[in-house]
Amino acid sequence: MEWRNQVAVVTGGTRGIGRATARLLAQRGAAVCVNYAVHADAAEALVAEIASAGGRAIAVAADVADSAAAASATHRARTAGKNGSVVLMRFVT
Repeated sequence: MEWRNQVAVVTGGTRGIGRATARLLAQRGAAVCVNYAVHADAAEALVAEIASAGGRAIAVAADVADSAAAASATHRARTAGKNGSVVLMRFVT
């Protein structure tokens, strides 16, 4: 599946299945927003890994249980992804 012009917000994207999903989406062309609550270093490392492979990614700290924070994270992801369609993928680690 082609993910160009798509923005994927991956919550729990710093570890496990969320991390693997973020990497795969980036490989398939999505702009990836790696959402984290605690592991800023892991999120930034994943963003650097994606960028070094030619992908697009940002790290955004947000508690997605807070609707305002989730909306803000989605807005930042959409802006960074040049207003592509946003898909939210949630992984609890």
